[in-house]
Amino acid sequence: NDILDFSKVEAGKLEIEHISFNLSTTMDALLDTLGPRAAEKGLDLALLIDSDVPVHIKGDPSRIRQILVNLAGNAIKFTSTGYVFIRISCESCGPDRCRLLFRIIDTGIGIPADKVGKLFDLFSQVDSSTTRKFGGTGLGLAISKQLSRLMGGDIGVVSDLDKGSRFWFSVEVEREDGPRKESAFPGLSPLNVMVADASRIHHKIYTSYMSEFDCRLTLVSSAREAQDTLEAAEDSGTPFDIVFADLKLPDRSGYLLCRSISELAPHTTPVLILPCHMPDVERKYREYTAHFLFK
Repeated sequence: NDILDFSKVEAGKLEIEHISFNLSTTMDALLDTLGPRAAEKGLDLALLIDSDVPVHIKGDPSRIRQILVNLAGNAIKFTSTGYVFIRISCESCGPDRCRLLFRIIDTGIGIPADKVGKLFDLFSQVDSSTTRKFGGTGLGLAISKQLSRLMGGDIGVVSDLDKGSRFWFSVEVEREDGPRKESAFPGLSPLNVMVADASRIHHKIYTSYMSEFDCRLTLVSSAREAQDTLEAAEDSGTPFDIVFADLKLPDRSGYLLCRSISELAPHTTPVLILPCHMPDVERKYREYTAHFLFK
């Protein structure tokens, strides 16, 4: 497919669609595809769509997805610990058109400075050992470059060897009338909320989403810290209204934390956070909590 696409680009026969689509729905489908790959390696895969980004747009969702699969797929491939973080923001926005900026940030192996300039060249690989270890044709990034430019944007990367990479690309889209991006946490204002999640990149995302509301947010990284914070809040007369608990906490499962919340703080609603690619586990944990959030 890569070779076919590139030959079409070279021949000027690759057409870019201009159709209506929902950006949030497209990104959810992308996470469903990439989520199991990241989970297999124990990586956090996170997405943040900034609140000012229009989700009802016209463009080519298949080609945007193709670039993201290339970039985020590579990020997962070349990252052994940590996270892959996809963030979408408005680089510029008018009443009719928007230039969207997609950033894919990872904590992977990074790229040597002398190789970055050639990274988007045809059949480019960082070195032969990379090909032997990870595979690949060296076409994906070259095609992504061509696609982003066909959609009125550009592509680039900043990388630190042994620390990670920050790929980005932009595309021009047309705005459509429609409701704003749905809130990830409707009806929270002005509640007292705690989130128990060990991932610092997820802390960043929760902080961004919660900033849209007039709620008090407390972030903790373990079940023990959550329990201590919960007890202190009860004792001080400022109990939490909601506690979001990630399924995979370092010291205890999130579902066990949710189970204990009903005993420690009967007026607090526990919400178990489950990986977006594991919807079937909801049935397993229904016994402990009736409320779930997929990330």
